[in-house]
Amino acid sequence: MPSSPKSRLKVLSLATLITLTVIYYFKSQNSLLPNKDPIGNLRFDYDSYRSTEQEQQQQQQQQQQQQALSLATESLSPSDLPSSPPSLLEDPSNPKKFLGDVNVVPPSEIPPVSPGKKELLGVPPQNLFLKTITKPEPPVPKELTQTLADSYIKPFKVRIYSHNIKNGGTHELIPGELPWEERVKDITSSMKFHSTESTIFTLQEIYKYQMLDILAQLNKFKKEWTFYGAGRINGEELGELVPIIYNSNYWDLIYNDTFWLNDKDPRSSLQGWDAIYTRIASVVTLRHKQSNNIINIFNTHFDHIGTAAKLGSSELILSKVNQFTKWSENKWPSFIAGDFNSEPNDASIKQIKEIMIDSVSLATVGNRFGHTKSTVTGFEGEVLRDGGQNIDYIFAPKYTKRIDEAGGGSGSKSVCDKSIKSNVFEEKADLALVQFGMLHSKFNGRYMSDHRPIVADFSISHKCQE
Repeated sequence: MPSSPKSRLKVLSLATLITLTVIYYFKSQNSLLPNKDPIGNLRFDYDSYRSTEQEQQQQQQQQQQQQALSLATESLSPSDLPSSPPSLLEDPSNPKKFLGDVNVVPPSEIPPVSPGKKELLGVPPQNLFLKTITKPEPPVPKELTQTLADSYIKPFKVRIYSHNIKNGGTHELIPGELPWEERVKDITSSMKFHSTESTIFTLQEIYKYQMLDILAQLNKFKKEWTFYGAGRINGEELGELVPIIYNSNYWDLIYNDTFWLNDKDPRSSLQGWDAIYTRIASVVTLRHKQSNNIINIFNTHFDHIGTAAKLGSSELILSKVNQFTKWSENKWPSFIAGDFNSEPNDASIKQIKEIMIDSVSLATVGNRFGHTKSTVTGFEGEVLRDGGQNIDYIFAPKYTKRIDEAGGGSGSKSVCDKSIKSNVFEEKADLALVQFGMLHSKFNGRYMSDHRPIVADFSISHKCQE
């Protein structure tokens, strides 16, 4: 410390100046901070600053682009502007003006499906050669030799649901066709949704492994459905089936048979007439457990090429129906369902209509549902655009009535005359079509088959009341 007063004054003045300078500095820094915020929290938010700067640049670019687009649009004539795609009615690739669903389901919305049987049971290997198979005709069951003379036919209803589901196997998929594993759930969902207690399913173009897949889906929550069917190649599992599926809780199987559609020996696995493939028909006789009524169901798939084969197949099946009625005089009703590969005016269909009646012709205003044209769609709707095809049928006995022609409720029926004994079904009972439907086959932009399902409901009731 300096000893002289003057020196001490200089040092004190310098210290005071330094102190004031430091105080001023801290006060100026504190004024830059938010009130009551400690200096340790002060920081520059570079990310927010950068983000704001980028947003401003993007807004400027968008404004520049909009201005440029406006100037370019003003300089174009109306003919230079891009045109919207044509509507379905204006599309030159849609000459038939088809207005069906054309949207494709996004892959993310496709529901998961269970895989099919990997062993492809029933699919014939390439270059397969088998000897001709001969199967004996099964014996006539006792139930079909009993007459109706002393019986009372209880009222009940039966639904027949028929569908060509398109075979699976190893063939190359046609345009629009999805693999079997992606179609089976839609097919079985439709079957389950439209089934009743007494529903009978008749399917065409199906291999044994597909049948097992369908059965697994039908019995997913409760085991109750079973089937009869035989492969057309060996009469067992090999080749396409025409199976008949029924609920074993409501039906008893009392007879079944499969025969080949040919002009040589229907008990042998031979091609018939001018057919391209070996063709078959399967038949079951079922007894309704609750009412004890009996019905016969035929299921078939005619050749798609041979004209003589179609006509001959019709004649052969009708002879089998006639054979059923000759077993006894009761004439329990027979129904024929299937894919006949024939339009309504073809000779084979006209021949069947001489003995049977097409169910759809019995439908009236108020009891017909769904599509009115074309049981065939194709996998891309191409058959619909070409005008459609009606080749799937459910035929009923000729005496089947329209719903407005059948007898009314029990109160409007006469009392049965006990002295009249008849073994003829149509003399004792009324058979009527309750309703008919051609269902949708396309869901979420994809076809479950190239055919649509058809459904016919029938009622059976006694002509009089006891």
